[in-house]
Amino acid sequence: MFSGVIPTTYLHGSLNVVQFPAWFGFMQQQKNTDRHLIELETHCSLKIMTIDRKEFNLDYLPIFNYLFNNFLQKQNIKKCLELMNNYYFNSDDLQLILSMSSYRKMNINKNELDSKTKTLLTKSLEKRHHRTPFKQIDINKIKPGMTGAREDDVDDDDDNDKENMIIDNDIIKPIKQNPKQRKRK
Repeated sequence: MFSGVIPTTYLHGSLNVVQFPAWFGFMQQQKNTDRHLIELETHCSLKIMTIDRKEFNLDYLPIFNYLFNNFLQKQNIKKCLELMNNYYFNSDDLQLILSMSSYRKMNINKNELDSKTKTLLTKSLEKRHHRTPFKQIDINKIKPGMTGAREDDVDDDDDNDKENMIIDNDIIKPIKQNPKQRKRK
């Protein structure tokens, strides 16, 4: 049938039906991974100034995975927390780093760690104050009327605003000529 309409040399590729659920699941997983990479990269980019997502994924993520795995295997929680503090990582970031860089030889899941190491890590994470380079606000605690700037943040330079405003009277407007004046010329 196809050879009568279009020559077979132009028909290349598969004639399978697009399997939307599989494609949708793959795209959703890819978007999730990208979002997590962006989050990790923004936390880390304050320490490493020139970094993009691909560079972080290829260069830094395997190194962080290796370091965190070594520290956790040797039960060196102090160095693990110090590294997390230096790069502004929180406990969720640690889990993402350990799960995202899942290579066969490098990957050590958090589930494979000793229960003693896990408890030490969680207790020390709960005790310490996590450094954040940005202010975290609980959205549920924001009052509905609080939007925009506060009174402290607003400048009271009304005089400067009045000087910079253009008044309609000062604008030069073209004078409309009467139709009688046009005919005279």
